[in-house]
Amino acid sequence: MITHKLIDNILHIDFTGDITFDELEELSRNFSEHRIKGDFLLLMYDLRMVNLNFTIKEYTKISNLAQNSTKNYRFVKAAFIVTSPRTTAMLTIYSQLTWSNHTQRKIFSTPDAALSWLQLFNQ
Repeated sequence: MITHKLIDNILHIDFTGDITFDELEELSRNFSEHRIKGDFLLLMYDLRMVNLNFTIKEYTKISNLAQNSTKNYRFVKAAFIVTSPRTTAMLTIYSQLTWSNHTQRKIFSTPDAALSWLQLFNQ
């Protein structure tokens, strides 16, 4: 399950359980259809309670979906909260698949650290 809420100009996205590619496509569609005020998009993904079982090819598609759904923002800052070594490794690979000057992704082990980093860009 994927849930999200906007708090203080930061979009908090929580992933729990097994996530399907269809759910990620729906999330991408939601990003494309709804514009958040400003030219900075600040995202905090909580992946501490999720099972991600995608192939490298699927991660490439997911990364391309994310790039396309956020292209209307000048800058995108995405903080990933992760506690599993496997998920950390997969996110590192995911972050390397599509590189863009407009998107910066970082991995954190606590919500406080992720939030502190995102607050640096909150206008």
